[in-house]
Amino acid sequence: MRKKLLLGGVFLFCCILQTMAQQRTVTGKVTSADGSPLIGATVIAVGQKSGVTTDANGNFSIDVPESTKQLQISYVGYLSENVNISGVSQVNATLQSSAQALSDVVVTGYGTTRKKDLTGAVSQISAKDFTTGNLTNPAQLFQGKVAGVVVNVPGGDPNGAISIRSRGVTSLSGGQSPLIVVDGVPLDDPNTFADIPTSDIASIDFLKDASAAAIYGSRGSNGVLVVSTKKGVAGRTTVTYDGSVSVDKVAKLYDMANASQWKAGYTKLLTSQGASAGKIDSSVAGYDHGGNSDFQNALLRTGVSTNHSISLSGGSNGFSYRGTASYLDQQGVVIHSGRNQLGLNFTATQKALNDKLVMQVGIINTTTNRDLTDYNIFYEALSTPPTYPVKNSDGSYYNYVDFALQNPVEQQAEETQKSIEHLTILNAVVDYELVHGLKVGVRGSTSKFNDQYEYFEPVYPVVGNSNIGAVASSNSESKKGDIHINYDHSWGKSNLSATAVYEYNDFNYNGSGAAASNLLLDQAVGAWSLQSAPQAFQHTYSTRNEFQLISYVGRAAYNWNSKYYATASIRA
Repeated sequence: MRKKLLLGGVFLFCCILQTMAQQRTVTGKVTSADGSPLIGATVIAVGQKSGVTTDANGNFSIDVPESTKQLQISYVGYLSENVNISGVSQVNATLQSSAQALSDVVVTGYGTTRKKDLTGAVSQISAKDFTTGNLTNPAQLFQGKVAGVVVNVPGGDPNGAISIRSRGVTSLSGGQSPLIVVDGVPLDDPNTFADIPTSDIASIDFLKDASAAAIYGSRGSNGVLVVSTKKGVAGRTTVTYDGSVSVDKVAKLYDMANASQWKAGYTKLLTSQGASAGKIDSSVAGYDHGGNSDFQNALLRTGVSTNHSISLSGGSNGFSYRGTASYLDQQGVVIHSGRNQLGLNFTATQKALNDKLVMQVGIINTTTNRDLTDYNIFYEALSTPPTYPVKNSDGSYYNYVDFALQNPVEQQAEETQKSIEHLTILNAVVDYELVHGLKVGVRGSTSKFNDQYEYFEPVYPVVGNSNIGAVASSNSESKKGDIHINYDHSWGKSNLSATAVYEYNDFNYNGSGAAASNLLLDQAVGAWSLQSAPQAFQHTYSTRNEFQLISYVGRAAYNWNSKYYATASIRA
């Protein structure tokens, strides 16, 4: 029995020695391009399913089969790298961020071009160059970053439209804004760019001159803004949170007279006009309602904004994904104004057939709620005497009709003026490499934008107006598709790149609305009782239009020895 046990133990020991002989340990360190250690980077032996992660100093130690030739090292936001470990037991790896990699390749429309091979005026802004802070509009990412491009941000109003101006004044759609393309999908309305969460944007390429923008035809006459959103990186599943808080405050206000100063100034005015003392006293007393107000200040506040974003990314075996949920709550500096936005974004990529087949899908879905401002209230605020109180002693608003004005603070507080926007963009693209250098592909997308508007002005005592209400809804929908061929070939010192595209676009728009005055129901029901108004005070409208855009696109770029370049584009 002892002999059997001894023989069994020897056999087991030999098996362990044999197993140990087939394994070896590889150590190393993973850093970024600036030398910083990457914590939690995934290290996997090529051909194996399990791996290890780097520690707080970027170091790792992994046991691999003796036959292993390479390690695959990946980290979210960085390009994966295969490191050769044949005959070595220690390796160091430096990963390039995906944003840095993009700086060498510029997205020029229906394809990419090496930055060094560009012949047109193109500016690229990558993540490391973006404006930082609590940004509430993606246009702020490149504000002041691109020569010749002016970005105007409305101060303090979260619902003000940001304008982007390059060169030129017209385009096919008649606007002055550049054409904005997100992940290959042109936006139907440049204003919907504000509904793309800033945390999802990886890089922005601005095609500024005629040569660079010609690929998009007359739509690109004001320049083309090509936006690339963040994509997932295969490897360890990673959860990332970004959050920020900021405040907005009016930097400088008009100097307003207080009640005593206003009465003194009014008395001086009447005196200069030759009014008698009795008339002056009665006239000043007529406007003295016991207040000492600053209506300008009463309309303003310090706006607090919060921005939150959480993303989940990862993947393996040629599949990668990234999903993001973001929430923005932005208060305006005007009371009862603001915007809140909930965004969901998902992208996925699957590679197959030795990476010859690449399939990508993307979904952007955003809902935005806006509380709007009627800027006529500032004329009223600057024109109303400070001797008028904002509120009565019982807390109710003070009402007046002098100077054809009404209490602007009450107007902003009790009026309903809001809108809800829904933006959905679905995008899918499939590319296949037929032979080396020749790729064919198809892309399809659909974009939907819905805007619902509501307005209600209640009856104000003394003012004598009537309940006024209005509702409106508009829907924009487009379907886009293209078939594209990309060819890259080099021979000797010659390099040729060519693109051919057939593109089809279908656009639909419809809108309807109704308005009425003298509504019988009060503010509790608001604008949703237009039928209660007398028929003579009811008004309705509706509209619809549709058009198609079918295009044939061609572009060829040739360079000899990376010294002499020629580029030609055509779009019909």
